[in-house]
Amino acid sequence: MDILKIARFRSILALLPPLLAFAVQWTFWSVFQPFVWFLFYPAVFFSAWIGGLMPGLISTVASALIVWWFFIPPQFSFSLSSPMVLVSVVMFCIMGGLFSFTLGRLRALISQADQTNDILRASEAYLSVTLNAIGDGVMSTDIQGCVVRLNPVAEQLTGWLQAEAAGRPVSEIFHIISKDTRLPAMIPVMETLAMGTVQGLANHTVLIARDGRERDIADSCAPIRDHDAKVIGAVLVFRDVTEEYAVQTKLRDSARQIETMLNSVGEGIHGIDPDGNIIFENHVATAMFGWEAQGMIGRPAHHLIHHTRADGSPYPQEECPIYAALHGRSSGRIEDEVFWRKDGTNFPASYHAMPMRNDAGDIVGAIVSFRDITERQLNEQKLIAAKEMAEQANHAKDSFLTTMSHEIRTPLTGMLGMLEVLSMTPLDRDQYKTLQTAWDSARSLLRIVNDILDWSRIQEGRLALEQG
Repeated sequence: MDILKIARFRSILALLPPLLAFAVQWTFWSVFQPFVWFLFYPAVFFSAWIGGLMPGLISTVASALIVWWFFIPPQFSFSLSSPMVLVSVVMFCIMGGLFSFTLGRLRALISQADQTNDILRASEAYLSVTLNAIGDGVMSTDIQGCVVRLNPVAEQLTGWLQAEAAGRPVSEIFHIISKDTRLPAMIPVMETLAMGTVQGLANHTVLIARDGRERDIADSCAPIRDHDAKVIGAVLVFRDVTEEYAVQTKLRDSARQIETMLNSVGEGIHGIDPDGNIIFENHVATAMFGWEAQGMIGRPAHHLIHHTRADGSPYPQEECPIYAALHGRSSGRIEDEVFWRKDGTNFPASYHAMPMRNDAGDIVGAIVSFRDITERQLNEQKLIAAKEMAEQANHAKDSFLTTMSHEIRTPLTGMLGMLEVLSMTPLDRDQYKTLQTAWDSARSLLRIVNDILDWSRIQEGRLALEQG
């Protein structure tokens, strides 16, 4: 809307020069006579300059009519006193048209150039804002590898200001070395300019700033091309990855410590993802199953080690306690199943499966710890056999004691009876004393035999003790 108003205003303003020329020439006609067109050529020129083609043409026609009516004899008429009058009018109109066309075209070109410059300035401002908003360092060079532009991040990382770095070789501004060897590293700019392809830095590259400060960086370099696809420069994008590398180092150290701890555990341990595939395993597990290191990674755990029961029947995955752990249920300690080795043999295993959760509490897999209990089962069988043998030996002992006690008690009872009969006969003092000693010894022996028989009955459960 504003543009239309300005255009109308300029068109109206473009009609003022012919009116002004008429007023001046009418006032001072005695001075300008007989040069009737003297002031109207400049008037048409200014009208075309102010308004362009159409206002210039209108001004030309208006000026011709004004001069013809007011200043060419006979005045106040459009009659022709001579052919030269028509020639002068036509020449003026032709010159006015040329002025209008030339100046209108020139004005259009100037306007177009202004618009182009405005677009370029806006594009330049947008490019500058965009570069300044980028979180990475951006450096552009010309075809000779000299610095053209640095954004604020690049200034901060290199220690060079835009005004100081412009025109300097990129190798002077972008000083990089290998972190491992401390030798100068190759800047990818020259290779990009030569080959016209995107290039990147090698890993573990260090940027040394102007003040000597060192930063780990990662970067890439791409060619800048003109409309004809000709390489005219390069743009280098780089960022500070010092903290990122430090975090990666800590993660690697932490992973190495966890791996060391897992490998130091006496039990086999492996983890499975939500799909049931093995994602890690310790050395004990690989040795137990007969696989090489990392050989089980990515394979389905159930189909690899737990596919068949001890009796040879198939073991469905849906019934597997390890599979249940992937759905949030702990298996507890399982003692009566077998795991299968790579060579097709199996071994009795004791295992425990627990769901593995992330910080949000979502299940991301399961941890399975297990041990080969072959030796334990053999020891248990030996212990059972030894216990049975001990029980048999104890039973034989009891049988022997019972038999022996009965065999001793029978003649002992007879002996006591005979001693009692003997005590009823006349005896002197020494005989009685001897008889009493034999009697006491026999009764003591009988008590011992009875105690042995009672002990045998207690062990056999035929005699119960009562608390007094």
